[in-house]
Amino acid sequence: MNELLINKNITRIILVIYAFSVFVNGSFYMCWNTYPIRTLSFLVQFISYAAVVPLIWLVIKNREWKLNQWIIMGMCSAIVLEITSNLLGSMYTSKIQIRLLLNIFIILSLKDEYRSQIFTYMLRIFAIMLLPCLIYYILGFLGIELPYQILYGVNESKTAAGVYYKHYLLGVVISGSPGRYCGVFDEPGVVGTYAALLFAGSLDKRKNKFAWLVFLEGMFSLSMAFYVMVFVYIVVKLGTKGIYKSVLLGIICVIGLVIFVNINFESPALTMIQSRIDFSSGFGVKDNRTSDEFEKFYQEFWENRNYEVALGDGRTILDHLEFPKGSSYKMLFVRYGVIGVLLLVLFYVMLIRHYRISKANLPFIVVFFASVYQRPYIFSIFYVCIFMATLSNIEQRKQLYIKVVNRK
Repeated sequence: MNELLINKNITRIILVIYAFSVFVNGSFYMCWNTYPIRTLSFLVQFISYAAVVPLIWLVIKNREWKLNQWIIMGMCSAIVLEITSNLLGSMYTSKIQIRLLLNIFIILSLKDEYRSQIFTYMLRIFAIMLLPCLIYYILGFLGIELPYQILYGVNESKTAAGVYYKHYLLGVVISGSPGRYCGVFDEPGVVGTYAALLFAGSLDKRKNKFAWLVFLEGMFSLSMAFYVMVFVYIVVKLGTKGIYKSVLLGIICVIGLVIFVNINFESPALTMIQSRIDFSSGFGVKDNRTSDEFEKFYQEFWENRNYEVALGDGRTILDHLEFPKGSSYKMLFVRYGVIGVLLLVLFYVMLIRHYRISKANLPFIVVFFASVYQRPYIFSIFYVCIFMATLSNIEQRKQLYIKVVNRK
């Protein structure tokens, strides 16, 4: 009995560490070369690389390789994608992607129970990790400014434009009017996107205080991506229960949006959100995920190239760091090419096929792919992990519900 308890605790520790490492791979501020405490920075980066090792041990020890034909086909498409996309990449990129493939293989090899636990820990870690910075931000908004240090990010274009971060204990707030809290990441948009995905993936929201804390953190990030993704989630969620509810919600939101853009606000935060809404655009939201320079490059990419269109031009993207806003879905075609994007689609189709689309997981799946418009990093450790962990969590809850119903 004691041995069983010890094994459970060891497993829990391994999964918690891995869940934390997933966030470290997403522009975690302690990993910046400008972060002053180098020892802590090294430790955090070490965890991000080493966390997969005990996970490998866990899979081998339990002898539970949960692989079927869909998972195997998905993994094969990921490997082929890496081979094709790295033909034009640098050695540095290749090393990083080998690590990515290892993480993907282990994530796909885990049983649903472990992946479900990883999602639970990711939700809780995110909620707790961002809470201190959210408190600092609210206090600053109320005029109570706590001591902080100036910290510059790793994005050279932002630094050249005079952008800096207010570095508090366990969090950063980006400068500007209004300043926006970034939690432990480099952009409020990262907070908003991650928060929306975690909120959409969590079940039993009425009883889950961590889900609502994540929702609150997403709201205060002032990220348009968060608002749009949550709206999409609600519409799809209601759509699974009846089309009339979705239509009614859409009408109410459009009316509310029209009223919102015609109000004169004194609050800089509300004015900033208001400035992002543009009814002249197709989505009603101004696109700040691209730039004129990148748009020109993207047009030339399709018109004047042949080989790169097929396999992508990742080397050019690495060399052209002056594309700080070229982060829309278009970056996927430039980075991976048409063949790579098709392989990427195949990869996720195989993963979805493993679970099958249902009313329970459809809202999250739609929100997940909607997030690509904002952040095209769909082939990364975080995105693959959150996708599989969430679907496993939903599947586990569904199976538990079926067992409870059958008992009754």
